[in-house]
Amino acid sequence: MLRKVLYFVIFYWGTATYAQPVPMFHHFSTVDGLPSSQTYQVLQDKKGYLWFSSDHGLTRYNGYEFKTYTSADGLTDNTVFKIMEAFDGKLWMQTSSGRLFYMENERVLPYKYNDLIVKLSGTNIPLAFYVDSMERVNFICSWVGEYQIDKNGDAKLVLPFNTGAGYNKIHFHTTDSRRIIASGNFVSDAKNSCWLYYSEQEAAFDSIYIPAEYSGHLCVTRDRNDKIYLSISRHFFEWTGKGLKLLKKFPNIVSCIYFDENNQLWVGTYSGLYHLTSLNDSVPSPYLPHDFISCINNDNENGKWITTVNNGMYYLADKKIKSYFFNESELNEPLCLTKDENMVYAGFWSGKLIKINSAGYKIIYSAEPGNYLSRVFATDEKIYISKANPGYFFKGKFYQFNPYITRTFKGSYFKRKSGDIYNISVKHIFKINNTDVEVKGAIQERTNCSFETENGELLIGTFNGAFIIDEKKFSLIRYEPKLKDIRIDDLTSYKELICFATRGKGLVLKSKQQLTFITEEQGLSSNLIHKLAVYKNVIWCASYNGISKVTILNDSPLKYDIENISVEDGLPGNEINDILVSRDTVWVATKSSISFFHKDAIFSNPVSPAVSFTFFKINNKLSDRKSAQNIPYNTNNISIGFDGISYRSAGRILYKYMLINEKDSFVSTTTSRQVEFLSLKPGNYHLEVTAQNHAGTWSVKPAVMEFRISAPFWQRWWFFALVVILVSACIYIYLRIRISRVRKEEEMKTDFNRQLAELEMKALRAQMNPHFIFNVMNSIQDYILKNDSRSAQRYLSRFAKLVRSILDNSMLGEIVLTQELKAAELYIELEQQRFDEKFEFQIFIEEDVDSESLLLPSMIIQPYLENAIKHGISHLNEQGKVMIKIKKEKGALNINIEDNGVGRKAASAFNSKNVRDHVSYGSVITEDRIKAYNIANNTNIRTVVTDLIDSFGSACGTQVTLIIPLKYR
Repeated sequence: MLRKVLYFVIFYWGTATYAQPVPMFHHFSTVDGLPSSQTYQVLQDKKGYLWFSSDHGLTRYNGYEFKTYTSADGLTDNTVFKIMEAFDGKLWMQTSSGRLFYMENERVLPYKYNDLIVKLSGTNIPLAFYVDSMERVNFICSWVGEYQIDKNGDAKLVLPFNTGAGYNKIHFHTTDSRRIIASGNFVSDAKNSCWLYYSEQEAAFDSIYIPAEYSGHLCVTRDRNDKIYLSISRHFFEWTGKGLKLLKKFPNIVSCIYFDENNQLWVGTYSGLYHLTSLNDSVPSPYLPHDFISCINNDNENGKWITTVNNGMYYLADKKIKSYFFNESELNEPLCLTKDENMVYAGFWSGKLIKINSAGYKIIYSAEPGNYLSRVFATDEKIYISKANPGYFFKGKFYQFNPYITRTFKGSYFKRKSGDIYNISVKHIFKINNTDVEVKGAIQERTNCSFETENGELLIGTFNGAFIIDEKKFSLIRYEPKLKDIRIDDLTSYKELICFATRGKGLVLKSKQQLTFITEEQGLSSNLIHKLAVYKNVIWCASYNGISKVTILNDSPLKYDIENISVEDGLPGNEINDILVSRDTVWVATKSSISFFHKDAIFSNPVSPAVSFTFFKINNKLSDRKSAQNIPYNTNNISIGFDGISYRSAGRILYKYMLINEKDSFVSTTTSRQVEFLSLKPGNYHLEVTAQNHAGTWSVKPAVMEFRISAPFWQRWWFFALVVILVSACIYIYLRIRISRVRKEEEMKTDFNRQLAELEMKALRAQMNPHFIFNVMNSIQDYILKNDSRSAQRYLSRFAKLVRSILDNSMLGEIVLTQELKAAELYIELEQQRFDEKFEFQIFIEEDVDSESLLLPSMIIQPYLENAIKHGISHLNEQGKVMIKIKKEKGALNINIEDNGVGRKAASAFNSKNVRDHVSYGSVITEDRIKAYNIANNTNIRTVVTDLIDSFGSACGTQVTLIIPLKYR
């Protein structure tokens, strides 16, 4: 978007030049997109868009670009005079022919009774119109009067203009929304007297005689207190209810009047714009003195929009800042500012020195051609100037310092606590002695700025950080190591804080405790800060991207707030050369002007941007919102446009959007005004868009859009249902046939496997029982051979109990854990007696194990106990130990049989040397039993054997873990 800035100033010839400070008007013309320089009216609709009537159509502005509607869009003639927004949100317009049109869904549609309007108006000029809440249209035309047409097309003459030859006739009346309709542009003869007719809503018209000296153009409006004010020709009146009270007379014919948000009066005339902060003020000099003002209106951010008949349109973002704009041939670029008790002074690139205040300015010194004033410093009597051949200005005359001492000053002047004035310029320290210059010493760093600390030390800022100057040796002591290699352009202080303006690191604050960097990341307008001004607890930072106002809220711990001021807030430019605070006013030198504003002025923009959608595209083709409800699956590339309305932001708007699809969501930000979603999957979508203005305020209410992408037919529920039914039918038929065929085979196979497994189990039990009995008989025989009849008798008695238990259990196949453990204890007692109590035996059962209900194969523990004793404990030279630990873990019963024997490796070596001994088949038989049991019962009993090793890596026993799926009786 192109914008032109209006630079204008009134010059008076002579040595002294005075001018009126003006606010910053942004100018829009045909170059920026306006269809014509002749603009008549402006309003903002409920969505936030601005609409302008012009000689070449109706124009809409969104803060980015203009869009114009002409005869190609439905207008019959392109000269649009009047516009208004009706109760239902429709935008109505009146053209030069008197015909009415309205906007609906981006289309211009004609009023259905336009032919009646043309018939009633004849060849007379249309002046105004209004559409009320009952859809009645009131329109006014010259010489005829005011008509009203209801929604059925019935017309009546509200006020005729056909009485009294030689008299002008003007009128206004209040509508149902407290708006005023008036015959403003009708002036038949300004030399004749006129009658003013008025009425309240549907009341009868009354009249007032207006003498010829007041006769002319009529403008009527209400102020913020609902008082009615009107102007006739150059005269401004207050409507008292009974008559007119003359308040003001303007130099030019008044064309429009407006009261802003602060109830301040703005008056547009045929030659300029007037602003009165109070009705008691005298008429000031006009802004825009060469422009015919046609309309003044506020937007929702309190920006002023001014249309003109001859020069396009102007926008005033904020009137808090006023500026002096200079003639570049004489006052080219203000570089530096200073102040004394009464005035502000500015030095220019063109070598001029001016004194300036809010009332005007005056040139007081002009340097030699080619010289620029880089720094100025004012005391009560003198103004010291840094330039080539520097010196001071005193009582209207410039005095040069001794040229043999210095040919140029680049540095800034500062006054020390002693009262002495110093200038540390490039690599030298100069002391100003009244009218002379004394060189105090040389330093080794190029100095940009200098400052005296509270301790009386000279602190300088250089291209390589900050240094303290040792004034005895004129050596440099680095002030803060973290500032090394950082260019410092300005120095100042606030209480105990030293403030550094840096090129690249923003504002740096040094306290006794810490060094704080305030940069763009914290909200600063720029990291390139080159000038500082401190007033109370506020640090003003000048950069090439506007001004940052840093307010210190708390010293320790450091807390601050940042507010940025830029062209969007009324500055003429963002490139700031210098800044200072004088009393209650902030002065700013930009490239083209000197601006000023009150130090407490608030520039934040709390108005949340309104957001609305502008287009909806499917596969890059424009579509309406209705088509968004059923988008085919193969056209799933979606583009959506939107506008965030914030005219003060000048296009610097950030958008945040969130796309929600059922449980999925996507959130992102963009500065673009459209988003694209490619290859979206079928489903329902919800899009929310919010906008953030340049001051960081987000939209309160997001723009919301719903759309749906249909699934292909093969993803529809009915297709799935049909496929499921067909597949199910086929499977059902196939399975019926297959099941009937397989059932017989499976029954035969199952019976065979079950019989085979049971036979195998019986055979294994038969194989196991003799094996155990053989071992016991050997033990009894051993007792008999040793003539130990008592042991043989005790052993035989225990063996009898065990045999009965084995016979009982072997017939069952499955027994409860308690019975299995009793049999194991009987077996252990026999083996303990046989081995002369050579080992101990213990059983540990966790509390959650129900030993009375858990089922397991019979005689499954005993073979592992036998192996533990025979192959592990029997080869020990010390006391042995056998333990059974039982617990539940992961849905299974874990039975751990653990011994402290010699281990499997040593037992195998021993057995290989004693081949004559009987080979034990107990564990092999048990493994075969487990396999047969698993097949017969469709279960999974497993064994895990673990070799136990002590801390020295030697075998210290064996652990066998039986893992049996839980099965309860």
